[in-house]
Formats: sequence, structure tokens, C-alpha cells
Amino acid sequence: MTSVANVKRTSGKNMGNVKRENRSLLLTQLFFKGRKSRTALAHELRLTPASITMTINSMIEEGIVVDTDQYELNNRMGRRQQFIDIDYARIHVVGVTITSQQVRICINDLRFHCIYEDLFTLDDTVADTYAQIICDKIAFGLYSVGLSKDGIVGIGVSIRGNVDTEKGVSEDSFGLLPKHTQIRQDIQQRIGLPVSVDNHIRSLMVCEALYSRIYMENSLFIKYGPGISSAVTINGQLYSGGHSMAGEIGHMVLDRNGALCRCGKRGCLETLSSFRAMKARLMQHTIQTLTDLIALLEAQDPETIRVVSHSIHHLLLAISNMAVLFDPKDIILYGELFESARFLEIFHRQLADETPELMPLLHISAHNNLLDTYMAGALAIHAFLESGGSLVPGTKLTTQNP
Repeated sequence: MTSVANVKRTSGKNMGNVKRENRSLLLTQLFFKGRKSRTALAHELRLTPASITMTINSMIEEGIVVDTDQYELNNRMGRRQQFIDIDYARIHVVGVTITSQQVRICINDLRFHCIYEDLFTLDDTVADTYAQIICDKIAFGLYSVGLSKDGIVGIGVSIRGNVDTEKGVSEDSFGLLPKHTQIRQDIQQRIGLPVSVDNHIRSLMVCEALYSRIYMENSLFIKYGPGISSAVTINGQLYSGGHSMAGEIGHMVLDRNGALCRCGKRGCLETLSSFRAMKARLMQHTIQTLTDLIALLEAQDPETIRVVSHSIHHLLLAISNMAVLFDPKDIILYGELFESARFLEIFHRQLADETPELMPLLHISAHNNLLDTYMAGALAIHAFLESGGSLVPGTKLTTQNP
């Protein structure tokens, strides 16, 4: 499991691990809480002044943090304390999002300001060359905005399906790439930068935490539309399970005698509540996209309302089951359908009638429908914070003259 928005101090580690942990704690504190003085950081992280000074000086030399031109007054000593902060102006990440429609490359800073974006497609003939194509696109993007690899702390790759995050392997992307594709190895050996890999739903959950600067302790994150997927944190750790499939709400079986799902089982939530399922149930209308469905809802079409209500019923049942299993403190909803006033009206009515126990837990993402561009880059930011800014040999950040 990997931490989401929190790093906990552990014991029994060697000095190298302690150093990395201290750096990670410091970076995470600055990222989530903002600039701090050395004195404040030493107090909040429970480090000695000598230790915090040594850690900060090392990270300043590496170009990871900087002394700012802002100060706080130390009332006890009567002296001003200079603030330390992450060098947001220099540090960037690259996000690579691979979907069935396209590949998106986004170069952004740690505040999620995108400075370069490229969209392209990978056809079925590039299984052996996909990594070189992606690396060439990244290199061109860096050249276009005047950045070198020295300013990039990592690459995040988000792809659908079953991903082994520890190994950086796409076990099954349902046809986007061959099974068991070694994404981390394929890209990292070509470009010489740290590469983090995960699936779309866990990438979105990480992005929700980092973009919002919130700590997800025991949370459930659900994306609804066009498919249905979820991710979960347990005690601040993003949990992927023994086979990287934990929290797959879309393949929770609700009807043993139901329709055959693409996963091979029958009666999965996907067969009852996904866009594909709703589209199949509409007899009077032919729709192609969620936008088409939302338009019918907003027009208050009776058949569409019945179909959507049927889907919401099973969605709420599955969420209720997940809440019993994981006992989350909050459940975050994400997806295009939650932008529809008419859908929300139906959803909230059925929520109150059918599963009122979920009402205190459910809320829509504060950045609903805005995180898809940044979710891959969020993986790289998360890895950067968790590693304490440790980089692949040969890509160390160095201070450059303006």
C-alpha cells in the first residue's frame, strides 16, 4: 500500500531510510501545509535543529526546496525566521494518460499548472514501440517549453485495467496494450526518469488528495460513468489488494442470474448501472454518449428517468455494501453525471429513500470532472513526496543560473 496525503514515522530503520523518511515528512508538510520556518518544521516533525538544518541544506543544494523572501517573527527569540518552501518554479512532472481514445501527455508543476499538453493515438501496430513513441513525445514537449530533464522529478502513467503498482506492470488493460506490459521498465530505461504506474481510478483518487491538499484516511472514491470503478484508502494507505483489484465495485455481483459481464461473471454492477447498461435499456432513443443521456434527462424524458432510476438503485446498493465492508469516513463521487442537475435530483431522492445511512458520508468531488488531465502527473508528484525527492541516478536536480 502507498500513502495518500500522509507519511507516518516508523521505527527500526537504518540511517539511510531514516534520512529518506525525514525528507519525505518535510516535503509532505510543505506541500500540504505551505511554507514553514526551520524552527516550525523541526517542532512539527519532531526533529532536532541540527537534523532539520542538515536535511534542508541538502535539499536546497539539490534544488528541491528554497529559502523564500518571507519571514515569521519568533516571539521567544525576538528574531525573524526565514520561510522554507518547495521550489515550485523549477520542479515539474510529466503525466501520461492512456485511454481507448487517445494518449494525453501533460507537463505540469507541483501546483497542477499545465504548461504543455499533447494528444495523440496509438494504433494496434505499436505494441513493441509504444514506449519509444511516448518518450519521443515527452522529449518534444520538454523541448517546446524549454525544460530539460533536470527539472523533471518523475513521470506518471495512468492506464485502465489491472495494474501491479509495485512492479509498474499493466497486467491487463483490456486491449490497449498487451497483457503484462512492463510500462515502468519500458519507459524508464529509455528516458532515465522515475516512472510510476497505476490504473485510472487509483490515479484519480491520488489526484483528488493532492489537488485538494486533503488527507484521505479511510475513504472510498467512486467514479461513475461511463463505467463504474472505485478505489479505497485504509488508515491513510491506498489499498490495491493482493491482486491489484481491491475496491472493484463495478464487478461486485448483485444478480447471479443477470447479464454476462465482460469480466466473465454474471450480474455485475457494470451490467446493471453502467452507461452501456443504460444505453441497452433505452428502447425509444438511440444514444452514443453520456452527454446524450444527460440531454434526455434534462428534457425529463420518462423512459430515460426510469432507466436512470433503475441504475441508481443498484449503484446505491453496491455503495452500501462497500460502506459495510470498508467503513469509510467519507465517500467521494466523481463523474460527468454528477454535473447534471436532473440526475442529482433523482440521485438524492433515491439516496434519502433507499440508503439514508449513506447521506452523511457521500459528497461530490470538489474538482469533479477536472482531474482527468492531471491524474497521471499526480502519481509522479505522490512518488516524489513519498521518496523525499530521491531521483534516479543521473537526473539529480541542480541549481541553474537564470
